[in-house]
Amino acid sequence: MNHELLIWIDESDVSLRCRNEAIRVEREGKLLRNLPLNATATIVITANAQLESNVLRLCAEKGVNVAFLPTRFRKAHVSLAGVGTLSPGLRAAQHKLADQPEETLALAKKIIWYKLEIYRQLLARENEVGPLSDTLAQRQMQLGSAKHPDEVRGLEGQAARLWFGWLATRIDPRWQFGERNRRPPKDPVNAVLSLGYRFLETELGNLVRLRGLDTTRGYLHALYPGRESLVYDLLELYRPLYDHWLVTQWLPDAPQSAFASATEAEGCRLAKSGWPLFMQGWNDWRIGVHAVDDTRHLLGFGLPIHADNCSLRDLMQRTVDGFASLLLAQANLSLPATATESEVNHV
Repeated sequence: MNHELLIWIDESDVSLRCRNEAIRVEREGKLLRNLPLNATATIVITANAQLESNVLRLCAEKGVNVAFLPTRFRKAHVSLAGVGTLSPGLRAAQHKLADQPEETLALAKKIIWYKLEIYRQLLARENEVGPLSDTLAQRQMQLGSAKHPDEVRGLEGQAARLWFGWLATRIDPRWQFGERNRRPPKDPVNAVLSLGYRFLETELGNLVRLRGLDTTRGYLHALYPGRESLVYDLLELYRPLYDHWLVTQWLPDAPQSAFASATEAEGCRLAKSGWPLFMQGWNDWRIGVHAVDDTRHLLGFGLPIHADNCSLRDLMQRTVDGFASLLLAQANLSLPATATESEVNHV
């Protein structure tokens, strides 16, 4: 059975317990529901629920991500991933390339070229094939002459400003969106942009860990204490897809009452009544993401993605697998990316 479900726990008076390879959600000893872990990708906890330690152990064994997400943006979020594959050959390839400036630059360019191409394909879906798409194509060409990752990041920043400028023309003025801002987000659109990116980071980060990659060693995002740079690298491919869904599908039907009044300290955030609306929309989108046909080979770094309707997890798994294959090829290492410890000892 595929891991697809996202389970959301938003009640503080419930307990989670292990029973027969599943998790029981109880209130005062009474069963509320059973969570089938073989069909679950992520458990999101936004309340002070009580968990048995065996819940975390079972989730780790089953590869289920457990994410503790605060409802207020200034509080840290914590994600506990499943047990990953032992892949010393893949790690060796990852670090070998990260230690070579020319290889780091080449991979950073590839990631951003793909991201800009996804921008252009999404614009084409909306029949926006004029000056904006042409300008993004020019930025793609300029990537070829970039001599340092800072130049790549600069071109990405220019493209992102153009993208958000276009999105602003599609957003109802009632949302008071002018530009991308964060920490804290100052308006409802930026609030759900930041929230969605956090969810994307959680799901993608779990798959990166399960694949055996070092989440801290990226190519576009430099090594920095406390930052999962590789997750942020690969996340760049999914930001446009989420942005497009949010602006074209979720926001038009969202009520203003879904958001709490903004404060200077915490900015804007979802109100309690807004969380169920967002979580329902998010879950519907992540189960049936409609990837643009011409971008599927980009999301997979060359690995084919054939299904008409792919879930977010399917797409992300292809991204991680494709990037892992790319690293091994670039590093000229033949050790299987999924080698176990016993296999390594016999290589």
